[in-house]
Amino acid sequence: MPRSVTKHACSEEWKPVTGIEMKKFLGLIFVTGIVQKPKLELYWSTKGIFQTPLFSQTMSRNRFQLIQTYLHFNDNNAAGTNEVRLYKIRTILHIVVNNFRTNISDREISLDECMLGWRDHWRFRVYKM
Repeated sequence: MPRSVTKHACSEEWKPVTGIEMKKFLGLIFVTGIVQKPKLELYWSTKGIFQTPLFSQTMSRNRFQLIQTYLHFNDNNAAGTNEVRLYKIRTILHIVVNNFRTNISDREISLDECMLGWRDHWRFRVYKM
């Protein structure tokens, strides 16, 4: 059993994810970047200061954990022997990069590593596109 999934979530029967449900899931992922808590389960807590009703009103904790566990963007068999870093998210990465290129010009956005709370090094090379 994966560590991030509770025994209760594993006991639920898997149902395919709808488009609306995926948008809710991704929205909750974004909110976890704004409202930070030490454990994932605390986002669904009903106790005192840990309470964040948005999460339980949007999706159950068990369903969120199931989607998180089984979310997959690429076919493992298509990776081949020349495994490239990030191959598992290559499809979604191309979509995101193309959307940024289409909708945002270089003058409108700039991200620098000093702007982010990052304390590690990238394991792959980053090239300007």
